[in-house]
Amino acid sequence: MIAEKNIININNKEEKSSSVLPLARDGSLDENASKSKPSYASSDAFSTIPSLSKSEIDASSKQKVQNSKNQSKQYKFIKGVLEWLIYLAIFFAIVYGTPTVLSKILRTEYPIASITSSSMWPALKQGDVVFIQGASGKDDIQVGNVVVFINDISGPDGQASFTIHRVIKINDRTFQTKGDANNIDDAPTPYEKLIGKTVEFRGQTLRIPYLGKLSQFSSNINQ
Repeated sequence: MIAEKNIININNKEEKSSSVLPLARDGSLDENASKSKPSYASSDAFSTIPSLSKSEIDASSKQKVQNSKNQSKQYKFIKGVLEWLIYLAIFFAIVYGTPTVLSKILRTEYPIASITSSSMWPALKQGDVVFIQGASGKDDIQVGNVVVFINDISGPDGQASFTIHRVIKINDRTFQTKGDANNIDDAPTPYEKLIGKTVEFRGQTLRIPYLGKLSQFSSNINQ
């Protein structure tokens, strides 16, 4: 009777079960059977969940952390490789195809310039590449523009050299510039030596960092 009551509770039932007593062959009550107790399964029959030691848990946690670090390093490496591939693609496009197209669009034979000094820091840094839009007179520039012009000092191969500085004053026949990082102003320059001004984006000179370090383009800037 106790066993049957426990089964009902385990199954979350509220019904009461009817009891049945076994009879002997002659119809009398089988006392031996009524006194017998139900057998229960041994606890050994149930499987147990294996437990992990503290050292095993710590080792597993460390392994997960190490795997995460390895994945982060792989991601950074792949990202770095992709960035350099993009730069190389831009470089070869500029060297082999872009100058001719840009010369027509920007109206100058010097559409690209590579920065080789720090006189325009922090606006322009060594290794930057900038794009030059043609300009030839007073009406094409204004104070604050970054312009490129031919300077009086020839390059090492005897060819003309160029300067890229910011306009600080505009006169009728000349304009005057100064490097952002320089302490003194440049001498006035006639408009005949003006090559152009830098292409701007949202009020700032459009530049491509580091690309100029791969090669010096046809416009070699000396500041």
